[in-house]
Amino acid sequence: MTILEQANKELQDLRPNLAPGDLKRCAKEIGITAENVSLYMNRKGGNPQRAVEILTFLKNIISDRKSQLA
Repeated sequence: MTILEQANKELQDLRPNLAPGDLKRCAKEIGITAENVSLYMNRKGGNPQRAVEILTFLKNIISDRKSQLA
């Protein structure tokens, strides 16, 4: 499993109803522009670590929001 796949899995663990690769909807729900996420995720020859950082950032925001709602 690649780092990106692992990060995606962790994000899905926090949001079980999140379809694989459906970061746009997730980003929209937490107020991050889907276009920015798409640019990072679809960059050809870009730094994959940056995509992982975006996923981790999304995951942390979702986790924080869930703890605030609890």
